[in-house]
Amino acid sequence: TFLHSVYDYGIHGPFLIIAPLSTIGNWAREFEVWTDMNVIVYHGTSASRSMIQEYEMYFKDEQGKRIPDCYKFHALITTYEVIISDVEDLSQIEWRVVVIDEAHRLKNRNCKLLEGLRCFDLEYRVLLTGTPLQNNTDELFSLLHFLEPKQFSSSEAWSLEFGALTSDTQVEKLKAVSLVFRFGY
Repeated sequence: TFLHSVYDYGIHGPFLIIAPLSTIGNWAREFEVWTDMNVIVYHGTSASRSMIQEYEMYFKDEQGKRIPDCYKFHALITTYEVIISDVEDLSQIEWRVVVIDEAHRLKNRNCKLLEGLRCFDLEYRVLLTGTPLQNNTDELFSLLHFLEPKQFSSSEAWSLEFGALTSDTQVEKLKAVSLVFRFGY
């Protein structure tokens, strides 16, 4: 619904959806049912992904060369593993929105997915998760740093301010920070 609203507003992508393999079919079906967007499921062997790149992703000029920033698709659905393996190809695209399903996987600052996503130009970021953080402010920092790297740039400063959570004042301030990002104020 969110991406459809963005599309209806006039921003036609490209949108990137990163999801577990078990849910990419569900994502594709929801796009098909609720939108008129051209959506690609970018998964499979290296050869099949190359075919998708060759024939489904890019418009080409008369000489058969890719036209820069001119895509045949509005949204691309893929998995964490494919992002990591195809980071060189996919990071060349300026993504208007990225949606990461099961985003609690980003709670570890050193995970391979985060390392790969650092190479991407991502204008707007949405994290979806039903898994709560395990009372660990470092995990929250990792997610906030991904969402707003300039505002949450120092893990040391974060740890000094929220690491121990020993006072009610710290807890209330942390709740205020979390609410801003949960509801986008």
